Amino acid sequence: MELDHAHFSTHRDLGLPVLATHVPYSSLPRSVIDSGCKIVYICRDPKDSFVSLYHFNVNIQASQNAGAQPIDLNEAFELFCAGASIYGPYWDHVLGYWEASLEHPGKILFLKYEEMVDDTVLYVDKLAEFIGHRFSLEEQQQGVPKKIVKRCSFENLKVGKLLEGRFKTGCIFGKGRSGIGGII
Repeated sequence: MELDHAHFSTHRDLGLPVLATHVPYSSLPRSVIDSGCKIVYICRDPKDSFVSLYHFNVNIQASQNAGAQPIDLNEAFELFCAGASIYGPYWDHVLGYWEASLEHPGKILFLKYEEMVDDTVLYVDKLAEFIGHRFSLEEQQQGVPKKIVKRCSFENLKVGKLLEGRFKTGCIFGKGRSGIGGII
């Protein structure tokens, strides 16, 4: 259910634990909800979410069983619309974090993927402020937020060693674009 990314990097502050999950807010352990941890939720356009999830599932299935037939696109779409997903119904998932972010704005930052793609540097600044680590004026002048965006780009993640040996990186990372809902 949860994955601690601390062991994936030797350049991070281990005093700032990182947790990545697709678990709905209502399914988070009480220990997480009641803790002082900050939560960043990234919502994505439902069409793009479906297309991304569909391709992810097809690619994972193909990487693990080359002869397997992927689920029919129309059947996958019907299941997604019916809320049959390992992450729960899409709208329940989004709404849970949205409502929690309204109740606890200092604890939960609700972001929209499409807006982040449009102005990534702005959102790196917002994220740094949210977690209590604003960029100094000197860091801003040195272009640190832009360097972070470049280092964390999909192009760099795809060639990185994050998931080395677990899956082909093409299975995990798509194109990182918004508006793919009409592309299958």
